[in-house]
Order: sequence, then C-alpha cells, then structure tokens
Amino acid sequence: MPTYAERFTILNQVSYQVGANLDPEQIYAAVHTAVQRLMPVESFVISLLDETTDEIEGVYLIDGDKRAPITRIPKDQGLSGRVIASGQPLLLHDAETVESKANVVYGKSNTPLSILAVPMVLGGKTIGMLSAQSYEPNVYTEDDLQILSTLANHAIVAIQNGLLFEETQRLAQQLEQRVVERTAQLHREQQNTETLLRILTEVSSSLDLDRALNRTLALLNDAIGAEQGTIMLLSVDDNMLHYRAGYGYLTDKINGEGRGFKLKIGEGLAGWVVENREAVLVQDLLEDARWVKIASSSWEHRSAIVMPLLVAEDLIGVLMVFHRKPGYFSAELLNLVKAIAGQVAVAINNAHLFELIRDQAERLGSMLLREQEDASRSQAILEAVADGVLVTGGHNRISFMNRSAEQILDLESVRMVGQPLDVFGGLFGKAAGSWMQTIRNWSDTPASYVGDTFAEQLDLQNGRIVLIHLAPVILRNDFLGTVSIFRDITHEVEVDRLKSEFVATVSHELRTPLTSIRGYVEIILMGAAGAMNRNQVHFLNIVKNNTERLNILVGDLLDVSRIESGRVTLSPQALDLREISQDVIEGVLRRSQEEKKPMDLSLDAPKRLPLVNGDLERVRQIMANLIFNAYHYTPENGTIKVNIQQLNDGHEVQVDVEDNGIGISLEDQERVFQRFYRGEHPLVLATPGTGLGLSIVKQIVEMHNGRIWMKSSGIEGEGSIFSFTLPVHEK
Repeated sequence: MPTYAERFTILNQVSYQVGANLDPEQIYAAVHTAVQRLMPVESFVISLLDETTDEIEGVYLIDGDKRAPITRIPKDQGLSGRVIASGQPLLLHDAETVESKANVVYGKSNTPLSILAVPMVLGGKTIGMLSAQSYEPNVYTEDDLQILSTLANHAIVAIQNGLLFEETQRLAQQLEQRVVERTAQLHREQQNTETLLRILTEVSSSLDLDRALNRTLALLNDAIGAEQGTIMLLSVDDNMLHYRAGYGYLTDKINGEGRGFKLKIGEGLAGWVVENREAVLVQDLLEDARWVKIASSSWEHRSAIVMPLLVAEDLIGVLMVFHRKPGYFSAELLNLVKAIAGQVAVAINNAHLFELIRDQAERLGSMLLREQEDASRSQAILEAVADGVLVTGGHNRISFMNRSAEQILDLESVRMVGQPLDVFGGLFGKAAGSWMQTIRNWSDTPASYVGDTFAEQLDLQNGRIVLIHLAPVILRNDFLGTVSIFRDITHEVEVDRLKSEFVATVSHELRTPLTSIRGYVEIILMGAAGAMNRNQVHFLNIVKNNTERLNILVGDLLDVSRIESGRVTLSPQALDLREISQDVIEGVLRRSQEEKKPMDLSLDAPKRLPLVNGDLERVRQIMANLIFNAYHYTPENGTIKVNIQQLNDGHEVQVDVEDNGIGISLEDQERVFQRFYRGEHPLVLATPGTGLGLSIVKQIVEMHNGRIWMKSSGIEGEGSIFSFTLPVHEK
C-alpha cells in the first residue's frame, strides 16, 4: 500500500485529471484508476441520482476487470439508495454486517466482505455515491474512508461539470439542428411566398380568364412538382362542374370530348369537394372510391390534391393537381395549394366581374345610344307636330317647349325653359289655375293619380281658345314630371258656334212649316176636305209618319244645339224614378198595342227607393229614350226589364234597362254613344231614328253628375243592358 505522502500525491494527480476533463466516462475511469492505486478494490461503483425520474442510476460498475451494464434502481433501495438518502459514509468489515446493511452483489455469486461507500455531495445536496468493495474482510480503514470521501468530493464536481458539458453539447446540437430545420423551413416559406407572389402577379396582370388560368397552373405545377393541374368551374346555368383549364402532361392529350367533361355536385372527387366544401389530399387515387376515371382515357393520375375555390361564402369551382407517383404530395404542399387556390378564386371572380361589367357597359352604351336616338327622334316629332307641347320635370320646372307651343302661347322657349311653373300664373291668371293645381297635386301625392288625364279649355288674353290635355310621368310611384298638349281650338270653337247657330236657326225655320203640314194632314185625314179613297188615305199616312220623323229629328237637333251652346239649364228636384219608369212603360205598352207588336215589359224596384236629384223632363227623356230603344230593337213577343236599385252606400241609384233583342255587335259598342251613329242590322235600318238619342242621353246623364254604360254579348237574341246612375237627393 502507498504511504500517506504517496496517497496525497496520487490524490492531487487525480484531482487535476478529473478537473481538466469534461468527458464523464474518462472521469469515471480516472477515479477508478486512482482508487485502485490508493487502496485494495475488487468492485467499484459510481451511482448518480436522476432527479427527473427519481431513480438511482449506476453509471459505472466494475467487478474485477469486467464492466457491468448501467442499471437503475429506486432511490430508496440498495446500498446506493441508503447512502444517498442518509448522506453518510458507510464502512462495512465482515460478511454479517454486509448482509444486514448492504445486501448488494455486483457480478459474483458471493457477497463483498468489505464495503467502503461515501456520498457524493455538491452544494450541500447528496447526488451520488462512490463505493470501493473487496471480497476480503477488514480491508478498509478510517483513513481509506477519509481518502475516498476526499476523492468523491473532487470527482462529483468534475462529473457534474462533465454532465453539464454533455448537456450543453446536446442542447447545442439540438439548437443547431433546429436552426438547420428552421432555415430550411424559412427557405421553403420563402419559395412558397415567391411562388404566391408570382401567381398573384400573373393572375392580376390580365383579366383574360383563360390566359390567367393556364399561366397560373403552369406556375403551380412548377412550384410543387405536380405533373398535371386542372380547374373546373361551377356553372350557374346547370349547376354542374365544367372543365375550364388544364396544364401538364395531359394538356395536349385532352381532346374536345375531354374539354367538355363535366360532373354533377357530389359526383366524383371534385363533386365531393364541392358538396362538402372541404379540401382533400389523396395518396393513391386508385384506392379512393370517390375518384371517377374516364373509361376512354389513358390518364395515370395516382396522387392528388383537390381544393375548393371559394370567394367569401360562394363556391365557384375546384382546383386539382395530380402526380403519377403514389404518395407524392404532403400536408405542407396541401397548405401551399390552399393559399394558391384563394388567389385563383379571386382572379376568377375578378375576371367574371370584368366580363359582367364589360357586357353591362356595352349594353348600357347601346341603350344610351338608342335612347339618344329615340330622344332626338322624339324631339323632332314634338317639334314637327302642330299642337303645342310643354314638359315639366319633377320639381315643376319647365324643361321643354316646342315651336307650336311658342306660337300658341306667344312665348319664347329660351325664356321659359328652366322657369318654375308658377310663371304661368302671372301670364294667364286664373285661366291656368286648375291646370297648375292639378300638376302640384300629382307632384305632391303621385298615388292620387288613378289613370285619368286632365283636360281643360283656356281663354287666353290674346283671344285664342286653347284646349289643354295634361298627363303625369310616374315611375313606381315616383313623380318625374308632366306633359301638357296645347291645341289651338279658336277656329273650331268659332265654326262650332256658327254650326250651332245654323242648326238652331234651320231647326226653328223647319219646325214652323212642319207644324202646318202635320196639322193640315191630320185635318184632311179626319175628313174635313171630303171623303177620300183608300190610296189617298195611304199616301197621307205616309206624309204624316215622315213629318213626325222629321219633327223628331228637328227636336234632337235643337237639343244638341242647346246642350253644346250651354243653353240647357236643369231644374233639379227630388224625383221618384219608380213613378217615372211606370209612366214611360205605360206609354210603351200603348205604343205596342197600337202597332200590334206584343212585348213583355216589367219593372223591378224596391218600394222604399230613395229619391234622386234631377230635372223631371230630362230624366223622363233619359228613361223614355232607353226604354223605347229597347222596344224598337227587340222583335215582337220580346222581353224588356227595368231594374232599379240603390248602391254606393246609398249615394246613388242605378237603373238597368235590359232586353233580349238583337243586341249590339262588339265592334259597334265603342261608337254607340257617338252622334248620328246607327248600326247596320236590318231591324235598325227599318226603324226611324237620327242616331242622336244616346248621345243626348249621355250628355244629360253627365250633366246630372251620373254615369252611363252598356253591356252586350253581341249575339242576337241575348240583347243588351243599358245602365245609368243618378245621385240621391240630399235633404
């Protein structure tokens, strides 16, 4: 055994060696060698506490010249567990003591008889154990214990430094590896960003959809290594996916039939993506039941990425990339395709919007050109018409006057256009009041316009008489303005006045001789001139009938003349229409008996019928004209019904005169109330009449603030119904 000085020297050498070394294995070996030089040792153990697993790891175990494998035991078991837990050294001298306190065997069947174990303490905490063991009893002394403890203190510092160095190296290697991986990732991201930028630049550089899609697919294939890229778009016409663009090894092989390829939503892999709005990564298409392969094609796709093309919430199609190698695409490429698909969808949507705007612009341009042509044509027409035309806008300002309006109104359009409508109030005074008020009413409340046009006659200060026809321009309850037509009727009014005077004069002059002729004919027929033969009586009856017919004509002409000249005045009073109708019906029945023309006449009127407000003679004239017309144009044994009823919440009384006569043809019904109009039916031609009766009746009804109309199927035998209303007399 070495002397104390030699031991001290060895201890210093070992301390230097372990302190200068950072390799834990070399430190373990140096400590083992030093122990062998310092004391007898057959088994050597270095154990360390692993705080991460709460176990004791035998990092260096030597039994003789053989190293045992690294072992792990719970920290509260065995010799190591005892020393580390207590933090106290252990010196065992004999077999009995070893078996009771250590019970540790390292590599041999027999138990060491001498065990020297010291704790390895660092920073006041026991983190390991150093043990020298011998198979001979009473080998170790207290000096050995002291030396081994000193060596353990030096060793644990070096071991800890070595472990820290190893951990530092490991962390440095991990960090270096992470830097390499992150650098590669950044490089890939840079490449992906550059790819996205190139694609974005490409799809944004042109609004030609086909060119943009083909160029985009070329860049996409190059970026991800795909062999074929395809785009299918959803058509709004049939709600199906249609092939739109492709680039890759099949581009030249796709014939016209392939370019017309289409899928229903839910059909095939693309249809599934559209239906579920979900991207898919397929490693082998041959094993995917959703894949639809064209039977006549020689396509060899195996790997695929299919991405929906979305713009906001609207799905417009799918983007597909393919490769002939199974399992070619990765999840990273899926994300890249997803980003590219977003740009492609925006480009497609922009191209569609451009096409829509372009088409809309072309349509609007064509519409504008047509409207300009129509406006020029309309203005030329308005300038050419003889009637004056004045147009006002939505703010009741004059926007147009033609030359005829200038001449009729004695105004200059350059001074009037742009002026408010109120300027007419200063020019024409009260004469234009009703016309201007109507325009204001329509402007303020467009809903008040119910389809009726406004007509008014104005007497201008220049002596002209003007007839104004006014109509609004309304679009969806928005008032856009008005159009007024001015017709100079000065000459017509004068001619009509002269005509009325002529008719009145002639009628008066005719009535005097007619009265004499009719009187003398009646006296002769009574026998005042002596007896007459049958032929003489026949001829005189013909004269009498024609004088009566002529007298009726003269009376109608006088009525028309009086009504037109405004000389007919009404004497309104409370009238019983039931009583008037009965009197007229009785007169028709007497006529029926005299002419031997049987006719069934009936009156249907409530007993408590309200009185109407009207002129007795004129109302009787209305009833007589309508009922006698029904009598004249209904064959014998016909039926005439007069129905009187109250309506409009008791404010009006309606009279219906219904017959089953010849009726009125559909084409003649619009002219029934015109002057001098008579139909072409033989019965009409055979019946004396002037064609003025219904015209006079219509004017008289309207003078009473009533209404008149007729209905007829136009079929002979179904007759016609003439109806009119009169206001109820207010007490």
